[in-house]
Amino acid sequence: MERFNLRICLLALGLFLSSLVSVETAQSALACTAPPENPIIKTIWNKSGGPLFTAVGNPAGDMPNKISYTYSYKKTSDKDFGEWSEWIDTDTTSFEDQIEFQSSLKQGYDWVAFSANAINECGNRFLTVSRRLVSYQKLSIAKSQIAEDLPLAAGKIPIYFFSPDGYEIPQTLTSKNPGVCEFDLKAKTLELIAPGKCEVTISQNNEELQTPHPDVTRTYNILKPRALISSATKDRRDDFKGSQIHVVYVALSGVPSRGLDSRGDISNWLDLANIWMKKKLGKEFAFDTYNGSYDVSFMKSSVSAKDIAAKDLLNPKSKIKGITILDRLRNEFVKQAGSAVSKKYLLFVVDAAMSKSYCGLGQQPGRIAMATPRGDCWDPTKGYLAQIAKLNSPSATIAHELIHNTGVGHPCGQQSDLMIGSGCKLSSSPIEITLDAQRKLYVGTSKAGANILKAKFWKK
Repeated sequence: MERFNLRICLLALGLFLSSLVSVETAQSALACTAPPENPIIKTIWNKSGGPLFTAVGNPAGDMPNKISYTYSYKKTSDKDFGEWSEWIDTDTTSFEDQIEFQSSLKQGYDWVAFSANAINECGNRFLTVSRRLVSYQKLSIAKSQIAEDLPLAAGKIPIYFFSPDGYEIPQTLTSKNPGVCEFDLKAKTLELIAPGKCEVTISQNNEELQTPHPDVTRTYNILKPRALISSATKDRRDDFKGSQIHVVYVALSGVPSRGLDSRGDISNWLDLANIWMKKKLGKEFAFDTYNGSYDVSFMKSSVSAKDIAAKDLLNPKSKIKGITILDRLRNEFVKQAGSAVSKKYLLFVVDAAMSKSYCGLGQQPGRIAMATPRGDCWDPTKGYLAQIAKLNSPSATIAHELIHNTGVGHPCGQQSDLMIGSGCKLSSSPIEITLDAQRKLYVGTSKAGANILKAKFWKK
């Protein structure tokens, strides 16, 4: 969101306005009981041109007998607004009397400020608003910018995620399920309260705003938190037979862990990866469970902060004492948990930033993958919202690296594809993630290295 400073302009404006009106005689004071309330300003975007401003007297107070207005534009290259126009006065005889100012979409300018001053014999009050210099098309809210599936842990969502391009305008936001989610307009957030369907309506037509866009309703699925069990050092009894993926939470020597297992993040990432995969492919990863909860083991690795500093351990060519980081972690866990775990797919969630370029690594093909949800690979404040991408980074990394285990590489044909990676030209801006959308690479075909429909790690 763009920011600018109106303080200097408004201070000068306020000093000027205070000198416009005075109560000259006791006789004139009898015509009113108090200065008018702030005028009501409405911003209207029609199907052509920039914002149109209207102002009327506020019936909550005494009626003004005059409304004046002034305006100022801000150049894109400047931090502050330019000079204000001369005041334009209009006499009023009722609260319905309206003044209008149509702004222009001027090349090289990005904001316009409008100030209306309500005046009577007792004094004056003014209100100033600023708006982006854009056409109405730029205010579209038809497409959600965040994921439709959210864990309860996402907590409070800033309302600018429900605004066009993050630009806050005075929209009307309402929740149809206040027991599940509710807007706190004072805090400017949508608060997630309980699991269930969160249905919200966004309107751009109210007392302060009018655009040609119809009201939009969005529905979010707030997930019920999965029951957590304390992490063990060994694999526990399986809930089901067959191929499955055992998850290991790894803390490195000299790198404090954040308890991603006990606070539910790992469980959320696995859930969200499967929900997304079910939508895209109709399949889910067979993550190892015990009594219905994810069976996540904990391991303190001998890999250290010094090892991380020495080299990029997520580079497939990097080795520690002659072996890759994946083999090192596998060997340590087999030693800790027993050789039986080597028959399962192993997914290591390492609580450390191990690379400046990558968030994970997976054997291609093989049975070992890892994700590193730290640093640039995970934003603990807004990461679950999965802006634009619609799939949070750790869940995307988990799915990406596990699919590498099937033999799929980095096909470079579609920048939005889940499997795009090193060696490909990446999108310079956020983009919604897809999964072989045209079914020509690795779904139903093995052109990109393998047909993932034949993988053994899908839930039966």
